[in-house]
Amino acid sequence: MKKYLTPFLLTVFLSIIAFWVYRDYLLFKNAYLFHDIRGDGYFVSYAGISNLSDIFHSLRIPTWSFRQGMGQNLFSTIFRDPFDIILYATPHNSIAKAIVYKEVVKHIVTGLIFFRYLQVLKLSTPISMVGAAMFSFCGFFLASGPWFVFSPEGVFLACFLLGFEQLYQNNKPYIFVFTVFLVTISMPFSLVQYGLFMLTYLIFRSYDDKKSFPDSVSFIGKVVVWSFVGVLIACPFLIQSVITLFNSPRGSGSYALREQLMATPILSIADNLQIGTSILRLFPPDIIGGGDSYKGWDTVVGGPTYYCGILSLLLLPQLFQLANKRKAVVYAIFLATWLLPTVFPYFRRLLWLFTGDYYRMYCEFVVVAILIGSLWSFNILLQTRKLNFGLLFYTATLLLIAIYNPFFIGDNIPDPSIKKFVAAMIAVYFILIILLVRLPYFRAISWIMVATCMFELGYSSAITANSPGYMTHDFMKEKVVFNAYTKDAAQYATLHDRTFYRIDKDLFPESAKYTDLNFNQQQGYYGTSSYNSFNQINYIRYLETMGIIERKNEQQSRYAVGLLKKPILQSQNRVKYFMQVDTIGLAWPQMWDSVSKFGNITLYHNKYVLPFGYTYENYIPESEFEKLSTSKKQIASMLAVSVRDVDYENIGRLKHKVLSDSTTPENTFENFLLARTQLIKDTLELQNFSDNSFNGTISLSQDKLLYLSIPFDEGWHIYIDGKEAGKIMVNGGMTGVVVGKGTHSILLQFKLQYLVPCIVISLLSLLLLGVYAYIRKSKKTKLNP
Repeated sequence: MKKYLTPFLLTVFLSIIAFWVYRDYLLFKNAYLFHDIRGDGYFVSYAGISNLSDIFHSLRIPTWSFRQGMGQNLFSTIFRDPFDIILYATPHNSIAKAIVYKEVVKHIVTGLIFFRYLQVLKLSTPISMVGAAMFSFCGFFLASGPWFVFSPEGVFLACFLLGFEQLYQNNKPYIFVFTVFLVTISMPFSLVQYGLFMLTYLIFRSYDDKKSFPDSVSFIGKVVVWSFVGVLIACPFLIQSVITLFNSPRGSGSYALREQLMATPILSIADNLQIGTSILRLFPPDIIGGGDSYKGWDTVVGGPTYYCGILSLLLLPQLFQLANKRKAVVYAIFLATWLLPTVFPYFRRLLWLFTGDYYRMYCEFVVVAILIGSLWSFNILLQTRKLNFGLLFYTATLLLIAIYNPFFIGDNIPDPSIKKFVAAMIAVYFILIILLVRLPYFRAISWIMVATCMFELGYSSAITANSPGYMTHDFMKEKVVFNAYTKDAAQYATLHDRTFYRIDKDLFPESAKYTDLNFNQQQGYYGTSSYNSFNQINYIRYLETMGIIERKNEQQSRYAVGLLKKPILQSQNRVKYFMQVDTIGLAWPQMWDSVSKFGNITLYHNKYVLPFGYTYENYIPESEFEKLSTSKKQIASMLAVSVRDVDYENIGRLKHKVLSDSTTPENTFENFLLARTQLIKDTLELQNFSDNSFNGTISLSQDKLLYLSIPFDEGWHIYIDGKEAGKIMVNGGMTGVVVGKGTHSILLQFKLQYLVPCIVISLLSLLLLGVYAYIRKSKKTKLNP
């Protein structure tokens, strides 16, 4: 077969499988969005992509956005999945239809890259094609697909393997550097996991090739240097990602599960359910259920998923009989290294530096370890046409025992229909492998095996991708979820009010705290709630300080309900409108006026909302404020602004107000109104604003602290009369600045930190790579004139 035809044929094969798997989504019968356990793809990823798409369509670079919680820097999230660029170019109302095309592109690109990697390893064309399909449609890729943020990891790993081999065999660093760049702009923390895997892969390849120790060390040096170049090219994104990570509850370490996970004994063995899940999900992942019907360890995406084709399981043991002793031993060590964390969870948690107890990317490492051995075995089988029949029989028998006598017991585990399919495929492959070594038409049989494997992958992947829980496009047109009447209410407010304000919505029902928190991102208004693994830390600290969420509660730091049902805090932070179902009661109904009704949703206006910027003349030290009971903190924050002890010297002539539970008035509407009259005496008159900039004027009769409803962030700069002023963290997490007596112009601007030096570093690194390429090409020309 001509060299250029093979990738084309593979693209056709992968496209056919993808169409079979996703046909109902590609033809717009269903939306590749789910409302069950896989709903994060809809309620988080889809909402976030919609927000970023709106920003790009307004010809702005996403930096600070008030649609994320009460405000957060989004720059580091732009390329969490680099393939999202397809969706950023898509109109807002078409994103739900385009998402599945993005996933199909990932499958095809991953398959083509992995195919090229196998070709560089000098595997035959049919083996490279079947290996590409096995990796591209492996179980983890399909099981994690609805989350969208995990499937790029397969693309990155394929790129790493190809880039490594190009550097290892041909001294070409370009693909490797580009892959490091991609991972860095996506999730730089993942470089730790990829680095550990590639290190073991390097040791494995060096030993297999009989490289000397000095040569191996020298090559490790090359890998480190070129990795560093890739990281530096991505410097502008890296710095923002690091800032976002360490300015989030999970990234700061104080909310992580590190101590709990590290307490596990190193050699403690995984429980029966976890081991059983690992064994059964060597087969099609839905063999123990999909979506909400999943019956394995953890969740459908959090549990182990090692499926990459039944053929690989039958062929893998043959390697230890067919390969030379050196290859068999070094591969056995490599495989055991990456199976070890399945048996001993401590090592899997160590892979994640004890930030979480999940498998995720680790599954891809196990898949690659399985595929390398099985495809090598397949290649030797084709070349020598030798086979250990007894070992093949015992392997097939063990696989049948695994599905008919599962490690753990439960109703309909494994799934009867998938169990029969797996048994049939074991029988078919068993016969084909025997025919491969017995009949003279072995090349034709090898292609039959390729076709059979692709059929198997398509069939099993279609089950996983289409398991119940998906939404239909007709459902998405109904007035529910993101298309509910809240959308009409928010659009009405936006059309009739051009000032800066936030809108809160009630939860419908109370359990909707897991689904309702990102409505503002998709529907296009500023809110106060956020479901995000990396919420802005000072936003969370503010909610903690005011007693809305528990301190150091990792789950509540992700599912942040915002200022819901906290009328004092809503008024303080510019929540001017509120949306709720008619049957739900309002907190402090005398505060709200009904504006209009949209279906079952009523839009209310806050008659007593405070301006975006208002002033305090009294302060209370944070150490004293923290002693107040939760019930008194909200009204106390109306009487005096809470200031950290370290900021005393920066608060000018503010008066220290002594407050305690006995002297602080009750949280009543009347006391709120009384305190409000003092705060609105001197306020900031906004002239214009955007997500990244505010400017206005203020006139004061005395020195005061100007409270700004923005979570404290080093990226915000405040200029008074053109000169930058020092900002202060107030009320546990919000922003304040002391303004002197007189009339002043106030300018607030958000700037990405260290942007200019990072761009310079990135350009210099690109220049270095270009110089290297030029010198290498010049040397090549001299050697081959």
